[in-house]
Amino acid sequence: MSKFFINRPIVAIVISLLTVIVGAITIFTLPVSQFPAIAPPEVQVQTTYVAPTRRLWNSLSPRRLSSR
Repeated sequence: MSKFFINRPIVAIVISLLTVIVGAITIFTLPVSQFPAIAPPEVQVQTTYVAPTRRLWNSLSPRRLSSR
């Protein structure tokens, strides 16, 4: 069967195009009630942030130029 389509690629192209056209026609004629109910996925992320101490914050912040 595969040799048939290898030797006649136009037949394979026509069959694949017909499949796409029929699928495109049926997707627009299918009523919405026939579509399956799909729930969107939900992801929850939880983090904790520990604020730096005042001493660490002061050591990391740049010094004022006026203090020189």
